[in-house]
Parts: sequence; C-alpha cells; structure tokens
Amino acid sequence: MLYPIIEAFGKLGLPGVRNDDFFDRLSRKYSVVIFGICFIIVTTTQFVSDPIHCFTQMVDSKYKIDYVNWVCWISSSYYLPFDKPLPNRNQSRPEKIPYYQWVPFILFGMMILFYIPGFIWRKINRNCGIDTKVITSIIADMDPLHSENRQDAMNMLVKQIDKALTYHRDYHHGFMFSTWKRFSCLSCCSLSQHSGNYLACGYILVKLLYIANAIGQLFLLNIFMGQKFYLYGFEVLQKWFHGQEIKALERFPRITMCRFILRTFGDNIQPYDVQCLLPINIYNEKIFLMIWFWLAFVSIMSIYSLIKWLHYFTFKSRKNFIHHFLKANQIDCYSENTTHLNTEILPTFVDRYCRQDGILLLRIVNANATKVLVGELVCALWNHWQKQRQIRIDSLPQHTNNHKGKLLEDHDNNQLGLIPLTIPISIINDDRYVTLPPQEIHKDTLVTGDYDITDRPGLPTHLEVKDTKGHILYNKEDAIKGKFAFTTEEFDIFDVCFETKLLHGQQQHHLSSQHTTKQVTIHLKHGVETKDYDALAKANKLKPLEIELNRLEDLSTSIVSDFAFMKEREEEMRNTNESTNTKVLYFSIFSMCCLMSLAIWQVLYLRRYFKAKKLID
Repeated sequence: MLYPIIEAFGKLGLPGVRNDDFFDRLSRKYSVVIFGICFIIVTTTQFVSDPIHCFTQMVDSKYKIDYVNWVCWISSSYYLPFDKPLPNRNQSRPEKIPYYQWVPFILFGMMILFYIPGFIWRKINRNCGIDTKVITSIIADMDPLHSENRQDAMNMLVKQIDKALTYHRDYHHGFMFSTWKRFSCLSCCSLSQHSGNYLACGYILVKLLYIANAIGQLFLLNIFMGQKFYLYGFEVLQKWFHGQEIKALERFPRITMCRFILRTFGDNIQPYDVQCLLPINIYNEKIFLMIWFWLAFVSIMSIYSLIKWLHYFTFKSRKNFIHHFLKANQIDCYSENTTHLNTEILPTFVDRYCRQDGILLLRIVNANATKVLVGELVCALWNHWQKQRQIRIDSLPQHTNNHKGKLLEDHDNNQLGLIPLTIPISIINDDRYVTLPPQEIHKDTLVTGDYDITDRPGLPTHLEVKDTKGHILYNKEDAIKGKFAFTTEEFDIFDVCFETKLLHGQQQHHLSSQHTTKQVTIHLKHGVETKDYDALAKANKLKPLEIELNRLEDLSTSIVSDFAFMKEREEEMRNTNESTNTKVLYFSIFSMCCLMSLAIWQVLYLRRYFKAKKLID
C-alpha cells in the first residue's frame, strides 16, 4: 500500500528528467522524495491514530476525554519540566508549542519549495529552444552495439544542436549594436536568448535558488519551531562528541501541560490544567533531526556545485573541456592545414560557436551519459562546424584570401566586424549612397585605405572619409582605384562613404542594363597593421627573428596603449557616474525641501484661513 504512494512522490521529483547534475537532483528529486515520505509518516500517525492523550481526574466519560484531547490538540500545549512548579491561575503560562499540529503542512510546503527551482529550470529550457532533457535522453538511448543507427542518431542530434546555436544569434549590425554588445560582454551577464548566455545565466540563477531554498528553510523552520532550531544539529553533535545523552525535551517534549476553560451551567467558568502525552513527537524529533542534517548537507553540496559551475564557465575550463575530448579522439584542434591559417581555431569554436549555452549543454550531457558518447558528440559537432567553415572559406572571393581568417571570425561572432571587404552597390534610382560601419580609431593613429571599384561607364563613384565633426579627411571624385592615408588627431569615429550617381540622360539605359551593380573592395588598416615589416627588414637587413620581435614589440605597445586608453575612459565614466549621482542626490534633497516647505506653507495658510473664517479656534 505504501509503495505506490512513494512511487508517486518519486514521479513528483522528476526522476526521468536528466537535464541537470547530481547536486541539483539532491534538491529537486531526492529532497522531494524524502520530505514526501516524512509527510506520509506524520500524516498517517496524526490522522489515523490518536496524536495526543490527556490525563485528568475531573472527567469520567469517554466523550469528555475525547473532548479534552481535541481541545488541547487544537489550542496548543506548553512544556513544563517536572522540577518546576505549576503556574497559578493568574500567572502567565510558559511559551506554547505551536508547531505539532502543522507538521504535515510544513513538510508539504518544504516539498513544494524544493520542487519549484527544478520547475523553473524546465521552463527556462523550453524558452531557450535548447531542450537539454530531449538531447540527454537521445544520448542515453543510443545503442552502443549498432554503430549505423547510433551514427544516424548522432548526425540528427548534431544538426539540431547546430540549428539551436545558429538560430539563437543576433544578426543585427551597426555601431549602436556593436557598442551594446561590448557593454554586454563587459557585464559578463546577458539574459537575451541571442546572447549565448541565456541558458547559462538561467542555470546559475537556479543554482542560487537551490542554495537560498536550502539555507532559507533552516531559518523558516526556526520561525515555526522556535527554540533556536538552526542550532539544533550543532547541539546534537556537541552532546554526541561529549558522550552525553541526546535528548530534545524542550523542542520535542513527550509530556506537556494544557490549560483550557470549561463553561458549565449557570455561567460557571472553570479553568483546568491537564497533563498530556504527545506520542507524535517521537516521530517529529527523529524526522526534524534528519531534516536539519539533510538541509545542511544539501546547502553545502549546492554551494560547492555553484562554485564548480562558475569555474566551468571560465574560458580556460571551457577550452580544456573541448580539447580533452578532441585530443582523446586524435583530432588536431590547433591548426588548419587545408587553408593555411596560422590561427588557433579552438578558441573560435568554443567562444563564438558553442558559447556558454553550448558548453553548458555538453557539460550536462557529460554528467548524465558515458564519456564515450559525449566524446563522439563533441567530435561530430566539431567536424560539422569545420565542414561549414570550409564551405564559407571556399565561397569567399579570391582577392580576399589573405583576410579569410578575419571574415570567418566575424561570421562566427555574428557581426560584420569593423572592416567589411566587399560591398555590392546596386543602382535602384538616380543615385545610391552607402556608408561602411563606423570605425573607432584612437588618437595619433595612422589609418591607411586601399580601394578598388569596378569601372562602369556612366556610373561615377564618389569616395569620402570624414569624422563625426564633419571634417573631410579624404575626398575623391570618380574614384576607381587608389590609396589614402591620414593620422587621427583625437579619438573619434570615422565614416567611409561611397556615393554612385547616374549621369544625366543615362538613367533609362542603366536601369534596363544587366550591369547595374558596382563591386567595391576596400582594405582598411590602422595602428600596427599599417607598418610594412617586409620593407623594414630589407632596409635594415634584419633577420626573421628580429622582425618577429619588432612585430611583437609593436603589438605589445599597442595593447598597452589600448589598456591605458580603456583605463582612462573607465575613470572618466566613473567620474561622470559619481558626479551624476551627486547631482541627483542634491536635486532630490532640494526637491524634498521644496515639497516640505510647500506643505508647511499650505498647512499654515489653511490654518490662518480657517481661523479667519472662524471655523477653528
């Protein structure tokens, strides 16, 4: 009879859902089951048997005894040690024992509180589009003996994960979006579904809820139980270490006193003090002692789990996690011989393709499946990404081969980047005006540009480079091919603009022509990129190692300069924030003083007015 009920509580704990780790299941599964069993035991004892037995010589019938028992059960009793005298009628009674009638409801409420974070985590999973439960169940159900079926299931799973990682990207462009994205990266927390951190932030939030739930319930029990319940376990351990007898007479007394008033005929009111036995406290003592240690254990494990997952979310840990499985499957993840790119592609895969949500998904799968299957999933996802990346490389124009690495990097990061290389300009009406994304350049920085524009008769293109103040840094009419260079005098944002106009009388001809598109290729460089190290090596007869050291020195200087600039900007922003906060504070105080002065003036004016009208004295 009891087994089906326990099985039902097991289902309430969601035993089939494996979209979290063991530490989460301690709360949302095992805690729910444990409190459910305690709830059944206490409820059965309380409502099936007699929870209280009171002894008195003033009643002689069974009905009167039952009446006294239920009155004392409902009105609460109080604990009085045998070495203390019974208080007089006029004296106040000791503090009542308020909890024992509500123990089933307390246990049921604790069970619900442990269920809520898991429910929130399931909702976050459904909202983000990456259902970790489904993916984990597919991995767990793969047949290790049938490689063909397993490979088909793995390919299908990789496609689904790739779609989820691709769809949840933000394809907006522009300066404002780029600035907002930098701010989001600095804040290290963005709850947008397109940020790549939505699932990870939700998981950390649920971890915090588990910790707050476990620790908070100890203090909630202290409110209900009294007697400094949060120290209950420490007191038991102290007595156990000193070899003392473990008793809990004050918190869970077996024998209590009950005082009630009985109205008889003739409005005769008689107070009674009876002694009662609470056999249910035998169960309550053991149950709540176990609950105290269980809550302490779950709290410690939840805090440890949070610290562990925060470490997992660091870039080094994410990269090592992927590298471990790739290395185990003998996959080279630090070079790409097919395209001869001298860049590490593993950080790109981890930080810009998988991002936090993808790594979290793989971590959860790793916590609920064998490492062999997880390794196959990681390798399949890697190979799929490499294949798609190679397709994008092959689709680029030949003259952009030396910039393919940057283009692919920008593609994986879901933004065009600061240097778009090829821009088609289609003739739609009389003229077409196209502006490249604004370029943020530091002070005293050399900027060079190399452009090549398709020559179409009757379609001259005007090139203009200007800053935010309207200063024209470069201007070229009928631009076809050439170079430009300038040095910035201060930090500013620069625009590179192309304007194509139809000559008079040729509009109809070009609108009907197939050649209504002009191809613009522009390469912008600034800072260290503008330095020609090959020419420097030939002029000074430097060795390759010396050239590389010069390049590293210039790069380090540029990085130090960027950090110094960022520090200066951060200090300016901090000063601005402090100044704004101070001004807002002063304005608030001034506004409050004005309102108080106005209120006092109104009261005095109304008082004088009512006195003049003789409405008040």
